[in-house]
Amino acid sequence: MLKKLKSLCWIITLFIILTSCGSDDSDEVNSIIYNRVSKAILSGNGTTTLNFYYNYETYNCYMIKDGSPSNYINYYYENDILKTSYRNNNSYEYIYEAGKIAEINIYYLSQNYISEKEIYTYNSNNLIAEINRYILNNGNLDFTQKIILEYDNLGNNIKKTYFNANLTITSYEIITYDDKNNPFKNFEPKISIQHLRPFGNNITSVKSYNNNDELLAETTSTYEYNSDNYPVKSTTIYPNNPYPSVIDYFYE
Repeated sequence: MLKKLKSLCWIITLFIILTSCGSDDSDEVNSIIYNRVSKAILSGNGTTTLNFYYNYETYNCYMIKDGSPSNYINYYYENDILKTSYRNNNSYEYIYEAGKIAEINIYYLSQNYISEKEIYTYNSNNLIAEINRYILNNGNLDFTQKIILEYDNLGNNIKKTYFNANLTITSYEIITYDDKNNPFKNFEPKISIQHLRPFGNNITSVKSYNNNDELLAETTSTYEYNSDNYPVKSTTIYPNNPYPSVIDYFYE
């Protein structure tokens, strides 16, 4: 269950970063209104419920886990731009350059100093091409990892390559997708933020390899869809886990 919840939260967090863009198209607005996820129920080895709430005036949104106010993820916007988010008692500060998120500063447990930092580099299509991660160590933010991202022509992230602090490849992932809508595509009502989308389509498999091209693990997902081609149910099988991860999606 923890792996499943972390995966969903990573999808939601990933959707926050890549690009910000607006749309005046009325059909797109209607799609956002009527196909925005309002609840996700995660089941397998236990059950977790995530409820999604939106503020149409401030464009803030937040999630509550299992109905407990202490278990939530909250996103705060200023002038339609995501500025901060909070989850698991940690705060995330978003730094922009040229209208795109360039850095995320992570503060642990309401501390007033940065404990982690992520720095983003974009490609010519305004998609994240590189992530550099830093972790606080003896008062310094030390570089710990680089991730290179590659995409298909629809903007789906199809490969991630991981490097250690010495810039040696440690592993990589090959990711495949369906051709349907991702449930978090319309997560925010006014601004489409690709890093929370997380991408246009839904992941059907993730194959992890080591630096010798040996397959380490494979995760597979299947979906059931509504009439608008949004998932109403996903079933994910993780390696070495006897419990399939099932997520039921509900929309406004």
